[in-house]
Amino acid sequence: MGVIMVIVLFSRALMVPVYMSQLGLIGALGDTTVKALKSTSFAIMIFALALGAFIVLKAMWQGRQAERMAAQEGEAIGHGSDMVKYNHGKV
Repeated sequence: MGVIMVIVLFSRALMVPVYMSQLGLIGALGDTTVKALKSTSFAIMIFALALGAFIVLKAMWQGRQAERMAAQEGEAIGHGSDMVKYNHGKV
């Protein structure tokens, strides 16, 4: 989560000169400069979105695998204990 926040922070930092220019705090920026900064900022935001999706999906995949393995181990233990119970009942 922290990685995504830092990436978004960097994206927003690129837009500070554009915002300052719009507010008249600094001189006007060229159209090419504004377009480049906006495009780069947007691309970085898309990267942050994709990274966040990857992190969430990876965690879900790992949790699902761990759950399957735990279920298989529980099943193997369960069958073994049933056999012991039935054998003790017959003896």
